[in-house]
This record gives sequence, C-alpha cells and structure tokens, in this order.
Amino acid sequence: MKKRSKMGMKGFLIAGLIFCLVCLVTIGVGCACPILTGPRLTLRHTPFHPGNNQNVTFQIHATDGEGVKEIRLYVYEYELYLNNGVASANIRAGGTWGLVKTWNISPSSTNVDVSHTLSGFPANSLITYKAVVIDTDGTSKDGEIGFAAGDWPWPHLAIPLYGHGAPASRIDICFVPDEDYNQNWATFLADMEDLLYNGYFLNEMVNNYRGNWYFYYTRNEGDANESPRRLVLPPQASSMTNIDVFAILHNTVFRDARSGNKFTTEPVNIGTAVHETGHAVFNLADEYCCDGGYWELTTHANLYDTQTECQDHNRSHGWPENDCTEFTATNGNKWYRPEPSSLGCIMRDDGDSIMRQFARTCQLRIVWYYMQLASP
Repeated sequence: MKKRSKMGMKGFLIAGLIFCLVCLVTIGVGCACPILTGPRLTLRHTPFHPGNNQNVTFQIHATDGEGVKEIRLYVYEYELYLNNGVASANIRAGGTWGLVKTWNISPSSTNVDVSHTLSGFPANSLITYKAVVIDTDGTSKDGEIGFAAGDWPWPHLAIPLYGHGAPASRIDICFVPDEDYNQNWATFLADMEDLLYNGYFLNEMVNNYRGNWYFYYTRNEGDANESPRRLVLPPQASSMTNIDVFAILHNTVFRDARSGNKFTTEPVNIGTAVHETGHAVFNLADEYCCDGGYWELTTHANLYDTQTECQDHNRSHGWPENDCTEFTATNGNKWYRPEPSSLGCIMRDDGDSIMRQFARTCQLRIVWYYMQLASP
C-alpha cells in the first residue's frame, strides 16, 4: 500500500527535513526488528509546541555497547510564509543555523543523557534539530526531528509536532481536541506530549521504527461520543490532505472506537490509543471475543475465518498449529486467532493505561506496512 504523493504542507516540510529510510528486516521465527548496529539515540524537545520566544530544551539519549564519546546538537530555524498562496518555508535571516552544542563524554559511557536549552523562536517558525552520536570506534549515528514553534499561521493546516524525513513517506497522524477540552490548549498539549513520549514510544513497533511516523495536532475541535456513536472531525480537516489518520482525544469516559481513518481515545489510556492506531493505520482486526471488529486481511492477516487458513499461517512461519484459538462473535461467526492469549497482543487486550506490545502475527503486518512506505 504505497502512499500517494502529497502536496501543500508536505512541500515545505520536505524541503526542511532530510529524507532517510528505516531498514526493516524480519528475523528468527517472525520476530520483527529493525537493524540496530553502532550507536542508538532518541530525541525529545520540550515544550511540545513552544509559544512565541519560549525557551526550548533539547534532550538526547544515546546508547552504545562500545561507549559514547561525543554528541553534537545542530539546530536549523525556518520561517513560514506564503509563496503565491502556497505554504512555504525558508531559512530565517539571523536565525539559529548549525552546530549549537558539543558534549565530549570522558570517560566514555554506554548510556548517556544530555540536554541543552535555547532561547525561543518567534511566530511562524519551523525548527529541525539533529543529534550526531560518535562512539569510541568512530562509528556515528544521527537522528533528526522537526516541529513548529511560535504562533502557527495557517489554522486550516495540521501543526507538526514530532517527525523527520519526507512526510509523504511517513504515517501522518493528527491529534484533534474534543469539545470537552474547552480550548484549554496548555492541557491538551501536555496530554499529547505525555501520550507520545510516555505512550506511543513505549510500544516497540512504534518506538523502534520512529522514522516512519510524523505526529501533528490541530486547534480545531472535533466531537466524539459513544452513545450515540460520534467521531466528527472539524471542517478544517478536509484541508489537511497530508494527514493519514486523525485521533480525537477526549476526557469523557466511554468506549473508544475506530471509523475509517479516524479513532477516539482518552489521552491517559495509552494502550487504547495504540490499539486503535493498530486498526486505523495497519487495519489490524480485534483479537478479543466477542463484540469487536473482525475481518481477514489479504496480506498478513491477524485473524482468519477458517481453522485451516489459521493453521496454514502458523505452519508457514514455524509456529505450532495448535496455537490457533477459536472464538464465536456475537453475530455467530467463528474466527481463528493464530497466536495464544499468553503472547499478550495489544490487539487482544489494549491494556487501557498499560502499554502492551504487538505480538508476532501483528508484527508481520506492521513490518510489511512499513516496507510499503519505504518502497520507491
């Protein structure tokens, strides 16, 4: 499922961010892992969307078995503007551009955390920052993240929060505030920051493949509820043609759901958010009995409507045939789950405020999906 080319907002983000592909492999008996050699690093900035001239702290976590000896932080400041009616970005005259901090780690360490605070950026800013980690063998690793800073000039476009590379080859997810936030943007931004850093990034199939994701938000309100079921996006969403999936965040407690490319979640229920993302992004079916959403995918299904197909699936991946579990949905249809409940897949039990992981069958689907993004 290769994504279509995207215009508008995508155009200037691509110009401001370096394109890189995440290498994906499937090893062992279907255990999906990225290639991890040399240094590893994770990047974080806070606040999530800084206000006009508000200080920004950049945090870098680096690990390496040989020992980290040096970390460099680069920051690049762009100014947003309209170019013949098209949203664009250009290097800001007099803005921050290039190397801003170097840490020499002596003695070297296998696990390093550093941070650096810069004075803030004015309205209409798009910032990218890059960290370079060098280990004692001279092997280097870099990572880059982009985000908006200061007042956002275009209410009809999604505001970038965290992502890098060419967004047209990324999973673009936009968080939408439900009306029950009452336009309390400080609370909403804090909830999103916590949901991303202490939620999504606790899930291995998201965290280990961060390069495939771009996270945004909008200050246009949606409307979500359970009874009657509502997943209503703001009218401005129709202009956000770069967005693949919309997540309506709400505080009122009710059972969440997915409908097409949108879903609902409470920000505190990190497991629910990723479970519903599994539906909306990867089209994974529910694996619990008996009132979920059930279907069989044509490529790397995580649910089958016949026992034979389920057993064939397991046999082809070297897994026990008798791992297939049968259950009957409320409409009377029988379904077969290829993996036992002991694997604790998040599509079987979302965990609510606990972050469970995607088990082996779902991993196959997710890695396949990531590989479609990476296809030329």
